[in-house]
Amino acid sequence: MIKKIILGFALISTIFPAIYGVGDVVSSSHQNVNYPVCYGNYETEGFKLSDLNGETNGGVYKVSLIDMSATWCDPCVAFIPEFDGIVDDWSDNDGVFIFNALMDMNQPYSCEQWGDMGIINIPVIVNDGNGGGNSIFSFFNTGSAIPSTVFIDHEMRVQYMSNQVTSNQANNIIENMLDDCTMCGNPDYDSDFVLNETDNCPNDYNPEQEDEDYDNIGDVCDSCHNMSGDPNDDLFINITDVILTVNLISTGGITSEFYNECEKADANFNGDETINVLDIIHMINIILGNTVLNSNIDNMATVNFNQDNNQLLINISSDIEISGIQLNSNSLFSNVKLLQNNEKELISNEDVILAYSLQNIPFENNKIELILDNTHNLNIEDIQIVVSDMFGNELSLIKSENGNIYSNGVYEFKLNNSYPNPFNPATKLDFSLPIDANIQLVAFNIHGQKVQEIYSGFQTIGSHQFTWDASHLSSGIYIVKLISENHQASIQTILMK
Repeated sequence: MIKKIILGFALISTIFPAIYGVGDVVSSSHQNVNYPVCYGNYETEGFKLSDLNGETNGGVYKVSLIDMSATWCDPCVAFIPEFDGIVDDWSDNDGVFIFNALMDMNQPYSCEQWGDMGIINIPVIVNDGNGGGNSIFSFFNTGSAIPSTVFIDHEMRVQYMSNQVTSNQANNIIENMLDDCTMCGNPDYDSDFVLNETDNCPNDYNPEQEDEDYDNIGDVCDSCHNMSGDPNDDLFINITDVILTVNLISTGGITSEFYNECEKADANFNGDETINVLDIIHMINIILGNTVLNSNIDNMATVNFNQDNNQLLINISSDIEISGIQLNSNSLFSNVKLLQNNEKELISNEDVILAYSLQNIPFENNKIELILDNTHNLNIEDIQIVVSDMFGNELSLIKSENGNIYSNGVYEFKLNNSYPNPFNPATKLDFSLPIDANIQLVAFNIHGQKVQEIYSGFQTIGSHQFTWDASHLSSGIYIVKLISENHQASIQTILMK
């Protein structure tokens, strides 16, 4: 084998010295020599160096690295893993083309066998014959030795030649060539004379760059026009958009399986990452040509639930005009009636209730009464409510059951988990109140016996924290209760000494 390699080198060295050296520009005739592609993914069956020259191929400039090998060359075989690694490093950069010019097929390896010895499907391999005539080897060999490598820049100028390079060397040389080539890669994929870096649809011909929704995605490739309030993407906000949004809300809102992400994005008019009655009121105002005001005032509405046998009466009222309401629950709504305000649109199913006016007429006297049947299994605390003013602003809610307030804006009657838990000997108790109230924090053992009154007295609306010192108690499980006149909440704690 050693004799064979030496003889091969001698033959090549005698007959075919390299034509080009560092700094030389490849002639146009040599750029247009065609080489059969025998391995890898390439758009045509033949390859020419002119494929890399933007001046002759329509503007596709590339820098290149070529490895010249022969199938009988053991050092060439040894170089395959490192060369394939270099190819893989630049596989995502369309301004770089790296390939193998392989000579003397089937002595002993075929083109496919050679390619499969490294990373499958890379690199592109061209058949370089036997290294004679107009072979790539005859153009760029380094001292008639193989493997030989050559780097050619976007101007078809030889930048570097070597018998072999390391990955670091190759990557540094390619980086330097790219730094000098602002046009490398295809600067205008769609040939519309707008460079890719500024083209709002780089893969679609659109020289006028139309963008009716101003989202920086050109109309010719914009499958989602992204105009807020226009989920049907006809570039008009009208009643059909309101109906589509209502249907979207009725089937799950932002999680609906029946509408695509584009429709959801456009239906989310106010951009709050949810789709509800607030978006509907916004759309109606746009259709009516009303001026939309964003309120900085924390306006309130009160919601009172009153359970009567198998019916639930819901009363909603405010000091300002109400234009729309939405109720959601997984507890299954049934047979919903809207008292008075009969001109309003009322849409309901098992999961959602919507009420609003297509003319944006507020509810009479700023009051809403709903009656729900078959509500014996309905937990009122599971009902989520959104109330909108005339401009699509959400009102903060004060919620009560039979007149007893249990939630006020962000504050609910709630005792949070203690921290730490388990504890020794003290733990922090966090709770919130929806109104000013006299409260008690009391600890009980697992038998229901009161063991300590942690706090008793008046507290204001808001969040509070107390530290419970249980150093006088023995290890065990204790129940802590938050008690007010009309509400109770409890948590379980573990004292471990």
